[in-house]
Amino acid sequence: MTLLLIILIVVAVGVGVWYISKPKGPRPLPMVQPVQGLKTLSGSERQDQDRTQTILRSALVGGGRYDALVRLMGGKDIPAVGAAAGVERIIALMKEKQLPAAEEPAPKVFLAQLGDLPKKKSLKLLEELRKAKINIAEALGRDSLRTQLARADKLEVAYTLILGQREVLDNTIVIRKMDTGEQETVKMEKVVDELKNRLRKQ
Repeated sequence: MTLLLIILIVVAVGVGVWYISKPKGPRPLPMVQPVQGLKTLSGSERQDQDRTQTILRSALVGGGRYDALVRLMGGKDIPAVGAAAGVERIIALMKEKQLPAAEEPAPKVFLAQLGDLPKKKSLKLLEELRKAKINIAEALGRDSLRTQLARADKLEVAYTLILGQREVLDNTIVIRKMDTGEQETVKMEKVVDELKNRLRKQ
């Protein structure tokens, strides 16, 4: 079970607890109404834990109701629920249980940008490509084309999209085939369909 799925389950359980237990009439206004659903170990129980486990933990996840929190922040008095997970403890438990982490699919495309304007434009393009289920990588913190192409080579992507100042002004983008170095300029509105077709043929 992945970390994201664990967190989603915790939030869903917390919302369910709030919905079932929310008052039907006027509510009291405590600052916080925590839900203590997880047991904290102490005494002989903790000693037993020390003998049988290499990692001592109290809880992986927790949550509660904060009915008055919004009002205290200047808003209306409305019900609220919160939840949190201990990432380090979850990772430690996964290692202890030898649970494999979910592997992310390798990117097939890399997006390189040159300059501030292309960098801003690339944010929208990244969103469109990810919505189209195209696995894409980027290096928005880098400005050098050579550095970004080296990163694309290391990731072994099939194509690199190159977006510079001229391309932004012309509403185009360069598609570079990484194994041959061949480049083609296409209209920005056609790049998603073009990549889909190329990746489908591989």
